[in-house]
Amino acid sequence: MASHTNGEETPVGNAAYTNPNNTAPYAHGPYPNNTAPYAYGPYPNPYPAEQATPPAYGHGRPARRKTRLQKTLTAIGICALAIILLFMEGRIVEHERSLHDAKYIAHSPEAIAIYEKDMKMLDPKALTKEGKIKTYRIDDDSVKWTPMGSITLIIIVNDNPELNFNEDLDRPYMGGERKPLKGSGPATSWELNHLVNPKEFPQEHAPVAPEDGTERSDQ
Repeated sequence: MASHTNGEETPVGNAAYTNPNNTAPYAHGPYPNNTAPYAYGPYPNPYPAEQATPPAYGHGRPARRKTRLQKTLTAIGICALAIILLFMEGRIVEHERSLHDAKYIAHSPEAIAIYEKDMKMLDPKALTKEGKIKTYRIDDDSVKWTPMGSITLIIIVNDNPELNFNEDLDRPYMGGERKPLKGSGPATSWELNHLVNPKEFPQEHAPVAPEDGTERSDQ
């Protein structure tokens, strides 16, 4: 049998349950007005229709905190990066200091004496009014150390970049001490040879620059 209260039927035993409002207190529908029933009747949806998922980290789960291992790895990575940056800065400073030393040697009185001696070999009246070599200067941008430990540079004559010669400076280490600075001898450009000795280097024998734009082999 079934009892009646306010026009609704209450289930008794195995009797069927009916609800005139078309709602049900258990997991069976249909449910009007976007309501979701639980154990004791319909309850409103906590998320509106335009917001299908909760506004949180992965369906309402709280953000995961970093573990101790993650913090340790992060700290190690930061320390390693700092060490690498310090090492690179040290190498740059060392290179600049080494380049400064090379330029200091290139402008030393010993080196200047070598340049002028080589120019006297090319032009006995060099650096005089009668000579063809009037002036010279060191191309500071060309000064650098070689893998063998010597210094290579370019000397520009008469303020003309085409009139130049290469010089290689070395200070031998023998008998436990450094010997005086020595030069390898001038490696002159064709234009400088033509200036000081036009008979052996006539203008008609002047080298022609390659069509592909590369430098001449004598430079």
